[in-house]
Amino acid sequence: MEPVTPTGPGATRTVTRSLASTSKVTIGVLAASATTLLLGLSARSTMLVRPPGTNCDKIVVTSLGGNKKLYKLSNKSGLFFRADLEVDADGSPRAYHPTNDRLALDFKANGYPWAIVFVRRRQPYIQGPADPAPGFYVSKTSLEDKTKRETDPTRYVNAEDIPYIVLPPGAMRTGNVKLGDLAAVINRRNGKSAHAIFADIGPRTKLGEGSIALAKALEINKTPKRGGPAADVIYVVFPGSGNGRPLPLDEINRKGAELFTAWGGMSQADGCFPR
Repeated sequence: MEPVTPTGPGATRTVTRSLASTSKVTIGVLAASATTLLLGLSARSTMLVRPPGTNCDKIVVTSLGGNKKLYKLSNKSGLFFRADLEVDADGSPRAYHPTNDRLALDFKANGYPWAIVFVRRRQPYIQGPADPAPGFYVSKTSLEDKTKRETDPTRYVNAEDIPYIVLPPGAMRTGNVKLGDLAAVINRRNGKSAHAIFADIGPRTKLGEGSIALAKALEINKTPKRGGPAADVIYVVFPGSGNGRPLPLDEINRKGAELFTAWGGMSQADGCFPR
């Protein structure tokens, strides 16, 4: 609008109304620009906070335990699978008893003879007064501390104290996994997770087994004797992460957390196995 020199009351009112209109238009333009800017920032912010790890370019490494598939990502190390959790008592000093199953954590038939230490002409070794559980067998795991004697119950990984997983030989061969390697384990039904060590080699076709301590950490209501309701568990195993020896729990947790985070953490697990 061209400027007008006021010559009377009417002209003055016209100029006033014109300035007001101009202000409204200017304010409207600024408001629209601000709205556009905010919308743009919101869109960019949404893109910035988009959770990582939703992509899962997974490759089947092998099939074990019927239709259970062992996977890996195309661009990351680490093997993973989804299975149940059968509870293992091996390695606990109280795992098996020669004559009284009621005293033991598991039935003798579930561990004899393969999970028992034998000495002198193939005689099963029974713990003495100085051992943790006198009168019980010494129960062994595949992972062991070879600096200790074979009849020492502490040579083996205690299922009551250490979260560990059990894998079949096929997983070791095809996935290049070794005893002592670390894992992250997730209970999909309640969101609980734990870090574990690969401590025992299981049957050829069984996939999905872990220690008493692992079941407890995941709040899975199962026992070696009675079993329990089916569980929905994700296992992520990190080949080459161990040193072939048992590790203390704090080291399992520390190293396991670092490996799981580098792999992509919980968002990567959700990407591979959507809820």
